[in-house]
Amino acid sequence: MSDEHYLTTADALVYLKTTTRTLYRRLANGEIPAVRMGHQWRFRKSDLDRWVAAQGHRTGAQPVDAAPATPRVLVVDDDSAVRDTLADILELSRLDIDTASDGAAALERLRAHRYDLLVTDLRMPGLDGMQVVAQAKRLRPGIKTVIVTGFPSQASAIGAVNLGVDGYLTKPFQPMDVLIATARALNPGLSITQTDSSPRFSTPHEG
Repeated sequence: MSDEHYLTTADALVYLKTTTRTLYRRLANGEIPAVRMGHQWRFRKSDLDRWVAAQGHRTGAQPVDAAPATPRVLVVDDDSAVRDTLADILELSRLDIDTASDGAAALERLRAHRYDLLVTDLRMPGLDGMQVVAQAKRLRPGIKTVIVTGFPSQASAIGAVNLGVDGYLTKPFQPMDVLIATARALNPGLSITQTDSSPRFSTPHEG
């Protein structure tokens, strides 16, 4: 590692004159150059300068956000704490969030509305996550899906692959785990590298 000065996340927010929401979204999409040091993100000034310059803006200016169609996401979990946490994290990105408390409610919403992404808990009373994914793909061909579970297993991972699931998240999770999994699901082929793990959200393991 060189002796060049690295910025903290707070420093980068000031340097880029941007918001926490925009910075996290661009990090999740692999747009802003950053490195993981211990449990924190760090930003090298020269990398940020090159990134800003490549977008046609003066150094230190806030990048102009494009305005593509907002992806719609349905978050399904019978645990309200986990459901709300997932929704709060996803709101850091440019996504239109809806929630459902169980599989039956999720299918009602899927029949009534178009969603680009389904994020569902695996273990739920009634319809489980795998059944919800299977029905979602029947109702909305092309929908992207992410399974969330506190009980990862080879069987569930294989089942997810066989269903064509686009992401597999384990609890407890951290915000960037969720943002990266959803970014990859919505943007196939997106390459994001994390060099270290970070402190985890204190979420229940049920599901």
